[in-house]
Amino acid sequence: MATLLLTEQPGGSYVTLQQSQRWLRLLVQLRAAALDTALAAGADPDSSAALSLRAHQLIGCNVRRRLAREIRTLLIRAERPLHPMRSTVPICRHKVIEARQALHELAHLMVSPGPVDARGVARLRRLLRDGEGPIFRRPRDEDLEPELEAIIEALVVRC
Repeated sequence: MATLLLTEQPGGSYVTLQQSQRWLRLLVQLRAAALDTALAAGADPDSSAALSLRAHQLIGCNVRRRLAREIRTLLIRAERPLHPMRSTVPICRHKVIEARQALHELAHLMVSPGPVDARGVARLRRLLRDGEGPIFRRPRDEDLEPELEAIIEALVVRC
């Protein structure tokens, strides 16, 4: 059972310990997408037990390796011709191919042993899964590379 450190006041004047209970882990699992959205938007991971636990999950090795694998799969899909019978949401292949350097950098950051900020991981996870996002929509827009650069910047841990 993990122990969470939470600040009790907006100014963070003191910290309390709270056990990560089974119901909290279930709640975080059920609300993962909403928690990721909040973290990606800049919510303080220490402002609630659920956000703290989700941030801890996001920076863990399993999630990071899974995201690196998803990036590599995305790059492979972009190189292959579109299959008319595929049931997945089609990607904007040319945008992914044009952004392959940034995507490779992100995949490398995800498997690197160094620390990453949960907000950046949450943004990356949302980008890879959002069927309405820049990977999957409007092939003429040049919106993928700026988002990838913003994610790379958001992954940097600031003290």
